[in-house]
Amino acid sequence: MPRDWIEYLPEEESRKRQSQRRRLRRFQFLRRRGFWICLCIAVYVLWCLSLLAKGNILAFSLSLIPLFSMPAIGWLAWWLVYKEFHK
Repeated sequence: MPRDWIEYLPEEESRKRQSQRRRLRRFQFLRRRGFWICLCIAVYVLWCLSLLAKGNILAFSLSLIPLFSMPAIGWLAWWLVYKEFHK
């Protein structure tokens, strides 16, 4: 039983469509929001580590504050919205 409509196309058209779908699938992860969030966090951590490698410990410790405070701020915002709508 065919599982895809591409199997009904002529052979030449089918190969072209399959290669096009493979190409789109290959870079599909770039369209995901989570990928870009992880990439930004990784770049920020690398920047923080470069500060540490240069020996600038104060700047390194200050640059980690936003990284560790963001989850707490996000949880606080969620909790405040929850409390507002579930009184």
